[in-house]
Amino acid sequence: MKKTRNISLEEMQEIGKRIKVARISLGLTQEAFGKTFKMRQTSVAQVENGYNGPNLEILKWLCGKGIDLNWLITGETTAENEAFELTEWNMKNKILVKLLGYLNEEELNAIEQMVRVLISHKKNVQKK
Repeated sequence: MKKTRNISLEEMQEIGKRIKVARISLGLTQEAFGKTFKMRQTSVAQVENGYNGPNLEILKWLCGKGIDLNWLITGETTAENEAFELTEWNMKNKILVKLLGYLNEEELNAIEQMVRVLISHKKNVQKK
């Protein structure tokens, strides 16, 4: 019989980060995600921070939503799940894109103008 090994805290934290990316990509808050499993928001945060492991129900549910189980557990990306590649930029990008979807055209135009002003300001500061 094959011997199993314990999962390190670092590995649990990485799994938790991928669960967070998956949750955000599905457009769910910690609270909404937790309601699906009768969990409090704080319990979801503990899973995402690697203090508690995800249960089988969570893993099965995420897989049913198209999230690759191998990616969740190992972090290995394939062509099917490369959109979930875990980087801080990808996570922030997904959050921003999701949030922008709630805005109307006028609000989007205002945000575009703000971003242009920020970029212009940054360029001016860098020139000095």
